[in-house]
Amino acid sequence: MSFDVLTWQNFQKRTISLQDKIGEYMGSSFNQYPGVYTGFAVVAAIAAHVFLLLFPLLVLVALYNFYHVITADAVDRVLMVIWLTIGLLAAYISYGFVRVKIVPPAGLPLTKADAPELFRLIEQATNSFGRPEIHRVVVTGDYELDISKVPHWFLPVWSSNVLIVGLPVLLCHSPAHFACMVNRRVGQFSRRYNMVTNWLYQLRSTWPMYRFSIEMQKVDGVAPHSHFYSLFVRLYCFLTTVAARKEELNADSYAMEVYNDVVVCEMITADAVYRYYLQKNYWPAVEKIIAISPKTELNPYAKMTAAVNNKLAEQKIFEMLADLETQEPTWNDDVPSLRKRLANIGHVSPCMKLSEGDSAATIYLGGSAGNVTEEVGRRWLAAGADAMV
Repeated sequence: MSFDVLTWQNFQKRTISLQDKIGEYMGSSFNQYPGVYTGFAVVAAIAAHVFLLLFPLLVLVALYNFYHVITADAVDRVLMVIWLTIGLLAAYISYGFVRVKIVPPAGLPLTKADAPELFRLIEQATNSFGRPEIHRVVVTGDYELDISKVPHWFLPVWSSNVLIVGLPVLLCHSPAHFACMVNRRVGQFSRRYNMVTNWLYQLRSTWPMYRFSIEMQKVDGVAPHSHFYSLFVRLYCFLTTVAARKEELNADSYAMEVYNDVVVCEMITADAVYRYYLQKNYWPAVEKIIAISPKTELNPYAKMTAAVNNKLAEQKIFEMLADLETQEPTWNDDVPSLRKRLANIGHVSPCMKLSEGDSAATIYLGGSAGNVTEEVGRRWLAAGADAMV
């Protein structure tokens, strides 16, 4: 079972919550008091785990007290009924939540036979850092490259690792820069250092999985969990923005263990430029085409590599970098500014080579590149023109 793309996108685009409004006013204090937010994030993460254990523990407490009531010299019938009711209700809620299946992220699954070079790259990266083992690889239509830990049971302590590869990352980046990006993410999740912030970062994708899975499966008895996660997820993401930014910087540092600083600098610069170009230029142009001709069966991924190579001339890149170097992330953006990412690896100025040769998709998807591009485009059309932007 996996997330339905359209349902998941609509789920994410709900009305701005109270936490979002608070974040607009408090976001500026992230940099001023990072330790405070990290401390609150740790407390929130622990509290969420305690909540998951609350109802099973209530069952045990109720059974213990019920036993002592009925074995007392004078049986208190009212107390007996109270503890029996608490125990049965807690058992009902616990059983309901255990029945919820945590579904993995949506995407087009890839096997080793589909993309042997990609899996060889992943194996080399995991061997280099010692962990984590990647159990599944999916391709999405978003600009992303991340690892998501999917819990096997109601507590997020035993999970499988899903590598989420955005097709735009493969289509925009060179093979060398894509390999660097895979190594930085695998290195980050090796958790050799900064285990606390890495744990907080992982839960940023785990708690939304719980919320979505509970609401979509409509299992009886999970109303308390549904209400809890509907309030908690946005609050947690708000509190962990500082930790997420630290983890992105840590990931860049892990990349430095495998590649020299020039390659990492080029990767960071290209990552910022391509993300900026797709968001500000490419996707708005696609939306405009669809607005003019709604019935056009457009596959925006088929022309993406050509558009990037043709449109991003040297002068255009200079203009984008001039804008990017002055930008700071918004309160809920987990990617640090380009300036901070470069400073983290000891660089002051960005550096980027113009695209040459094959894209990463050509090398790492091989013969499956065309089929993957076609299928992701088909899913994009099925989900709606803006569902995967």
